[in-house]
Amino acid sequence: MALSKKNKLTGLEAESYSQLGILFYYTAQYMNAINNMKDAVELYKTINDSNKISDILNNIGLVYTTINKNEYAIDYIKQAIKIKKAERVRRVISSNFLFLSTYKKPVKLLVYLSILNALNKTNIRRTLSPL
Repeated sequence: MALSKKNKLTGLEAESYSQLGILFYYTAQYMNAINNMKDAVELYKTINDSNKISDILNNIGLVYTTINKNEYAIDYIKQAIKIKKAERVRRVISSNFLFLSTYKKPVKLLVYLSILNALNKTNIRRTLSPL
C-alpha cells in the first residue's frame, strides 16, 4: 500500500514537471521546457511508466524541432518510438507521426524523413492522409 501511494505521488510530481515544460514551451522558454520535461522523464523512470516517458520524449523532440536543433529532435523522437514499439503501441506511434506531419510550424525535411525512416524500420503501417 505504501509503495502504491509513493508511486502515485511520484507520478503527480512527474506530471507537474511535464506540465511546467509545456507551459515554458508556450511562453517560448524552450530550454526551461526541455529541462522540466527531462526531470519528468527521470521521475517517470522511477515508477516504470513507459507510456508517459515516451510521450514526454516525443514532446522534447518537438521542442528541439521548434528551436531548429534537429539532431536532438530526431534522437528524442526515435527514443519515443522505440519505447512505443517495445510496448507494441503501434497506433500511438502512428499518431505521433501524424502530429509531426501536421504540426503548424514547418518541420524540416531532414526531421520528417528521419522519422519516416524510423517508422519504416518498425514495420508499422502508416495510416496518414495525403499532405
